[in-house]
Amino acid sequence: DLEALVQLDYNLWGSASTRRNANSNINIGKQGIGSEKVEVLARCYALRLRSGRATWAAVEAKAAEPYSFSHYWKYANLRYRHFSLYLLAHALERAPLVLQSQCQARQP
Repeated sequence: DLEALVQLDYNLWGSASTRRNANSNINIGKQGIGSEKVEVLARCYALRLRSGRATWAAVEAKAAEPYSFSHYWKYANLRYRHFSLYLLAHALERAPLVLQSQCQARQP
């Protein structure tokens, strides 16, 4: 799957079970297309946001794996912070109104 392909370049990202699957099931090697894979993954997350199958909080949590979103920015190294910002920025670029509507729904 696409997340497993991204994990070939960012092997610390994701849950423990998906990291194991990414390392054992895919044997295609690195092809120098890391940012393209991350952008496609961001587009998939944006589609899930627009279709209502995911919330922005869930996408943030996914981008911060294996940490919680609040701990991520404290403990993740620069490479993974860059990865998460890239992933979140591209998802938001493709689904900007979703975040706005979810924020408005939380306000009393």
